[in-house]
Amino acid sequence: MANEVYLSYARNNATLARAVYRFFRSAGLRVWFDEAAPSDGTWLGRGQRAIRRARHHVLLLTDTTPTAWQRAELDFGARSAALNPELQTTPLLRDGYEPGELAPWLEEFEPQRLPSDKALLDAHLKELVERLADPDVIPRPPPSGVRDNPYPGLRPYGVNDARRFFGRDLELAEALRRLGTQPDGSHRRWLRVTGPAGVGKASFTRAGLVPAVVRGGIAGAPNDWRVAAFRPAERAADSLVAAVTAAFGGLVAAVEVAALLENDGGLSDLVREHLPADQGLVLAVDHLDDVLTEGAPSPEQVARFDTLLAEAVDDFDHRLFLFTTGRDDLERGVLSCLPKLAAAADSHAAVYALGGLTLDGIRDVLKGPARMAGRPWDEGLAARITTDALQTPDQPGRLCWTLETLWHGPRADAARYAEMGGLREGPGRALDRRLDTLGDDDRSRTRSLLCGLLAPGRGHGDVPIALEISDALVAAGGGPRASALVDKLESAGDEGELTPLVTTARDGEVDYLRLANSTLPQLWPALDAWLAEDRPVLERRREVDHAALRWNGEEAALPDGARLLYYAGDDLSEAQRLRLRASMRTESRHFVEGAERHAKAQAEALEASARIEREAKAKALADERADTGGRIRRLRLLALLLLAGVGALGVLWMQATLTAGDLRTHVTSEQRKQKEAVEALREVEQRHVAAEKRRKNAESERRTTEHERRMADALGAQEEGSADEMLQFVVDAAGDADGLVARISHADTDYVRRLYLQALLRRAEAALKKTPDNRRMRILLGRLHGLAAESAVAMGSFKNAQAGYEGAVRAFATLARGDLAAVSDLRLLATAHGRLGRYHADRRREQTRRNPKPALASLKEALAVWARLAELQPQNTADRAGAATEHASMGLVLHRAGRHAKALEAHDASIAATRALVKAEPRSEEYAHALARRLGYAGDVQLELGKGGAAIGRYTEGLELMKAQPTTGEPERTRQRLKSRLKKARALR
Repeated sequence: MANEVYLSYARNNATLARAVYRFFRSAGLRVWFDEAAPSDGTWLGRGQRAIRRARHHVLLLTDTTPTAWQRAELDFGARSAALNPELQTTPLLRDGYEPGELAPWLEEFEPQRLPSDKALLDAHLKELVERLADPDVIPRPPPSGVRDNPYPGLRPYGVNDARRFFGRDLELAEALRRLGTQPDGSHRRWLRVTGPAGVGKASFTRAGLVPAVVRGGIAGAPNDWRVAAFRPAERAADSLVAAVTAAFGGLVAAVEVAALLENDGGLSDLVREHLPADQGLVLAVDHLDDVLTEGAPSPEQVARFDTLLAEAVDDFDHRLFLFTTGRDDLERGVLSCLPKLAAAADSHAAVYALGGLTLDGIRDVLKGPARMAGRPWDEGLAARITTDALQTPDQPGRLCWTLETLWHGPRADAARYAEMGGLREGPGRALDRRLDTLGDDDRSRTRSLLCGLLAPGRGHGDVPIALEISDALVAAGGGPRASALVDKLESAGDEGELTPLVTTARDGEVDYLRLANSTLPQLWPALDAWLAEDRPVLERRREVDHAALRWNGEEAALPDGARLLYYAGDDLSEAQRLRLRASMRTESRHFVEGAERHAKAQAEALEASARIEREAKAKALADERADTGGRIRRLRLLALLLLAGVGALGVLWMQATLTAGDLRTHVTSEQRKQKEAVEALREVEQRHVAAEKRRKNAESERRTTEHERRMADALGAQEEGSADEMLQFVVDAAGDADGLVARISHADTDYVRRLYLQALLRRAEAALKKTPDNRRMRILLGRLHGLAAESAVAMGSFKNAQAGYEGAVRAFATLARGDLAAVSDLRLLATAHGRLGRYHADRRREQTRRNPKPALASLKEALAVWARLAELQPQNTADRAGAATEHASMGLVLHRAGRHAKALEAHDASIAATRALVKAEPRSEEYAHALARRLGYAGDVQLELGKGGAAIGRYTEGLELMKAQPTTGEPERTRQRLKSRLKKARALR
């Protein structure tokens, strides 16, 4: 039976709440009061279920009620009234209560005062009871605070948007259950909210978890809270200091807070020494993976941030609770950057993996905000959106964008929803239209800017980064046009219906530009295509950033030669080189430009040195030529004098000279011949030595190559075995997880199982899209399709089961193409075809009876592959057993379809193949059991054909085979079936 009244109160008003509860109960009202409610589930979950069934929400307020609790509880009441139209909120104000800033809100209700005088108090309570018990009271919905569009689009919800945050009730209760004192005695005070990009982690934390904590969602926690919500951004430690300073405003001077946080344990000291005993501090750190951003925040900022948080989380004072959000694929990298915080995780942290919205969550997102704003959705449109949201990845962001856009538009109906492109294509189409409004130059600048705001992921998705505004303007092409373009991209469009593409945030004294939403690459196919095309640019920029950070400032350590050409993008296209240089940070650009200047200066210095050397050589040659000319002239004069002196003797010595000349010529000729012979002999010896050396080198290389080949073969076999084991482990783990989920007793279990398996399949398909030739990933995809099919069969979802079996066939068919397909791949394909055929035969028996073609087609495909395997490996009994199984399945299908002659042929083929297996392995109980079953199948067909004698022979042979089989389980059932059929056949004769 539903409760008439839901009584809410702050924990420090528990005594007064108990008195009010007893009075209401004595007056005959049914009241939900947490201390008297059954303790099934969490406190938060019990309250959420109770208020959805109540007619009145009585809110107890006194002068000691914390202001933060009042605001959070009023937001909770407003959300509950949006989902429960019969709910009426009644504030109950104790004498002395001053509403302060909440006065305008409370004036919208009919608050009831509780006087201090006992006689007046009873009279007021009796009057209130009559009002609460009156069935004709018309509920007055609380003010929503929503004046315009109740949906944020792609913008995340903030800590002040709890009133509009719907759809996560189950997840909030489960997440908060993991904090505080646990059943094993441990105390968890840090919740790490993880999940894929676009799932709504920031909104879940800020607008869901933080208000739930303030309302009292953690048992044993303080009554009042101060909240510091921030993003580490480019100056992680300074962002933490600024957020904590704002949270402690009015309690501790900003200068004192900043001074305390200069020390390593400053945050824990601040909480322990300056926070009142009944207050706690909630730290909500969104995008903890900002610490991975290349170059910012600085290592010093990250180290200080790590120390402050780790010391506070590890402090003995348990009044600080930490919430962090981050992508699940970046968790390991984040913790490696924060070693002290990672060390505290084991004893103080719990992890909550946030997934997509459940069916009830999607319905609440559609219904709640729209009712608050007084404009409910058309039922047909709501049903269409709900169906699409269940089948769409990263649904929360897409869903809010779609609802915001529909709300802004001229009409909100199914036709406009279809024109927009729905959840899947709507955001991408809208962003394409916005891009079309830009000129060619601005589109090129936009591409350069957006790609510059993303860092390439290695082993995970790309990571959004921030650029200083000066660097961002360079990435956008520079000049006044770049500044105007950034302003245009930062705006929401003329009609306010588009989410900005970029956003500016100030961190310290510097303005930074980042993507307005980290999921833009997933939502916008055009941007995803740009990123794929510019992947070399992003990777190159990352390497340049790393090199610039490592550079020690010395000119000698600057890159040169091939390394400098690589950093400058010499191997890229002209457009990519421009985008590479434009997207670099200032420090990286200066690093490359400095290296280019240094290389140019070195080249110029070498050229000058070479020029000086050439000039010196030319001068020396000229001097040498001049000196040689003088000597020649002097020699000529001397020669003339000698000729005049020895002229007379010339004739006398002529004959002797001629004779001596002939002798010298002969001697010279012989010496030259001897020298040529020696040179030829030496050349022959050198060629012989070189040939011997080449022979020895070739022999050594051959031995080395052979050794490396053998080592590679051994390592390849080892890696192949390891990969097979890992693949089997992944499939078994997925199956175990699906089996465990199936054991959960809950209405949404089947839905959760389907979502889980769909998520696995999406991940495998996305990975395969990046590396289409990844054989292991394709095998994993095929096995996951098979697992999804088996799960769908268990849930009775035969349409999804057929899709799963067909998906497995497609995956394995891609592997088994061509004449050189691996035997293992062919075996996987044959098994997949067989499972699809048996699914048609067994799960869709009536359809198969009327139309056996789908089942027979799959079984024939399986037989063809088994036959191919039998040719490749004639001695493999497992392949022959597979073929025998498919023949038996075809016989069953044909029998049910009334095609008895064909059925008997198929069974005979199966029996012949199985007999051969039994003969090859006579000790195999499995093959003997299979042969007995198949003899029974053939006997059934012969009985239908009126061949009773032949049928009796089949049944008798099958029973003979079963004598050596166990007397329990499936063998015993086969034995009993054969006996029953034998008895029937004998009776018919």
